[in-house]
Amino acid sequence: MEIKIISEKDNFLLKRKEIIAEIEYGNRATPSRNEVLEEIAKKFNVDKNKIEIDYIFSSAGKHLAKVKFKIYYGQA
Repeated sequence: MEIKIISEKDNFLLKRKEIIAEIEYGNRATPSRNEVLEEIAKKFNVDKNKIEIDYIFSSAGKHLAKVKFKIYYGQA
């Protein structure tokens, strides 16, 4: 599973980073929220409790999914 960042925005007021990414998952089923959460935690080297996934949208006929998530600086 490969994560490609589309946009990244720091929101200092709410102490979080807001990210939109594209995930390429090959010839498998659309990854679950837990699988995506683990991949994000590995890529950004943060605790899973500090990540909140807003949505995972998969593209029909493609092995791509668009994901919007937030990484909190303090406690989630």
